[in-house]
Amino acid sequence: MAMMGKIKCPQCGGEIIRIDNVEKIVVCKHCASTVFIENISTNPKNLIQLKQELKLKARIYIPISFEQYKYDEGIRTEWVLVNEQNKLFFLTQDDENYSLVGSYNGPIDSSLSWHSLLPNMQLSIAHKDWIVTEKRLFINNANQQLMYSYLTAQNAELMVLIFNGKSVHYRRGFWLDPFEISDEN
Repeated sequence: MAMMGKIKCPQCGGEIIRIDNVEKIVVCKHCASTVFIENISTNPKNLIQLKQELKLKARIYIPISFEQYKYDEGIRTEWVLVNEQNKLFFLTQDDENYSLVGSYNGPIDSSLSWHSLLPNMQLSIAHKDWIVTEKRLFINNANQQLMYSYLTAQNAELMVLIFNGKSVHYRRGFWLDPFEISDEN
């Protein structure tokens, strides 16, 4: 396989070696930033850049930080965003899947656990029917184990339950098509 070219990471300036023209999203081996390569003839462009406005679902957000998690199948990147009202949201890229979620403080059955939520299990939360679509086990940068359960409802709605052994955090939002992510206002 012939190398197609060397490019610079827009986040850290480190060299990224592109193996072929098929790769559209690559990860910088120096800073672990996700870099989107728009096409063969242009320079790489970070799909998501810190402190630069981003449009998602017709709303403006500003990425303020990101973290990456390792798991058996690869790497998951999670950006922390703020909206115009200064509320926090999380934009996640996991494999080819993107999601946008915010904190959820509604009613949840306190007996739910990561181990009790099985794929294809159906349940009702906040008067909505959900199906458990995925479970993942991640290790964050602090070497802490995090257990994620993904629940999906109609219209690409998403509920994420994050178990860390001591507590549970709930997030609610939507699955995204990567083409819904734009830095153009």
